[in-house]
Amino acid sequence: MENNLLTIALVIMLLPLAGALIAGLLGKVIGRSATHWLTCSLVGVSFLLSCYLFNAIVLQGSPAVEGIVYQWIQTGAFHFDVALLLDRLSAVMIMIVTFVSFMVHIYTIGYMADDPGYQRFFSYVSLFTFAMLTLVLANNFLLMFFGWEGVGLVSYLLIGFWFKREAAVFGSLKAFLANRVGDLGFILAIAGVLMYFGTVNYHEVFAHVTDILDKTIHVFPGVTTSAVSVICVLLFIGAMGKSAQVPLHVWLPESMEGPTPISALIHAATMVTAGIYMVARMSPLFEYSPTTLSLILVIGATTCLFMGILAVFHHDIKRVIAYSTLSQLGYMTVALGASAYDAAIFHLVTHAFFKALLFLAAGSVIIALHHEQDMRKMGGLAARMPITYLTFIIGALALAAIPPFAGFYSKDAIIEAVRLSTTPGAGFAYFCVMAGVCRKAVGSANSCRACPKIWHCASSPLCHVRPTIR
Repeated sequence: MENNLLTIALVIMLLPLAGALIAGLLGKVIGRSATHWLTCSLVGVSFLLSCYLFNAIVLQGSPAVEGIVYQWIQTGAFHFDVALLLDRLSAVMIMIVTFVSFMVHIYTIGYMADDPGYQRFFSYVSLFTFAMLTLVLANNFLLMFFGWEGVGLVSYLLIGFWFKREAAVFGSLKAFLANRVGDLGFILAIAGVLMYFGTVNYHEVFAHVTDILDKTIHVFPGVTTSAVSVICVLLFIGAMGKSAQVPLHVWLPESMEGPTPISALIHAATMVTAGIYMVARMSPLFEYSPTTLSLILVIGATTCLFMGILAVFHHDIKRVIAYSTLSQLGYMTVALGASAYDAAIFHLVTHAFFKALLFLAAGSVIIALHHEQDMRKMGGLAARMPITYLTFIIGALALAAIPPFAGFYSKDAIIEAVRLSTTPGAGFAYFCVMAGVCRKAVGSANSCRACPKIWHCASSPLCHVRPTIR
């Protein structure tokens, strides 16, 4: 049974890679139709298999399994393996990643229909899915870092997909460079883990954390710091880069220059949640560093409040949703700092669905208005696009945590966890998350710029007051 589950996990990971290679190398030969049918089918099969694993591991309660696929590197006494870990956390993540990727693949067929880089785009998206699945299923730090860097590389290619646009090139470079700062912290953390533990396997590291609690590192001359705290801070710096926490948040709004399907894929359930997943995975380490938990709490709270405020002052429909993503990532980070890892993952799951829905609905509006993204020029779309209108309203209600939508339950769990937390900085974090909730309520009551006498949501792309673009 265990070998069967690991085999299925390996197949889930390799199917998108096969689709990426075929679409990238043979896309011009097999044509557009065969390319999208092939890549969509392979990711769809991965999603169905991930549902089977979710049922077996999470619903049926099968024990976690891990196994070595092959030995990757051996140097002296150290050996690094390509090995997979399948437990409740990874089973949840692979189901989310494959589902959102599958929906994005299908959506791309219509959205990119007239683009000359059609096959190349499908190759990139499938390759991105493979890299994210590798990150999630890894059972050691080094393989996770391989997936981590793969996600960063492919996101650079996707954000700059329309490379003839100067803004797209600038956005992709900004994302790449900002992520390199975080990745430097991550690779230094891996070096620290290898130095103090002699292994990069998760379970072996977690089992011996207590053995190094008295170890110290000379970070600066004459200044000693706990080795565990230094490793955890460095790991969190890596998470800050991928999950766009202040001050490494600057790349995410610029990534909106890429095609909308990529905005949904990167900002919903995959790249930006990699940092959240990593901290949750490393929770046995972080629990021995209260200083790092306090740092996580404060940075997450700051991101939550101020990125939400910035969203109010933008008119680009995709950038508004992007800043909202930053705010929601702040909520998840706050939960991690409060040691409420289950609440953070719960909000990660709910956010993945409603944020992907919002981006795809926004893409529908953008295409209908001939790639217009300025919300001040939108309006009266409900009658012309009723399905998009309905999906956008559902996504917005879930984002605003209106019951009975799932966003209400996950966000409420985070707020309650922060209220009960005794971690230093919890008071500041509680103020920020509560202010963030109030900001959404106040932001929705704004006068429409097209008609100041009408009390209406100035940030809504579905405002009936403004004239519709013909």
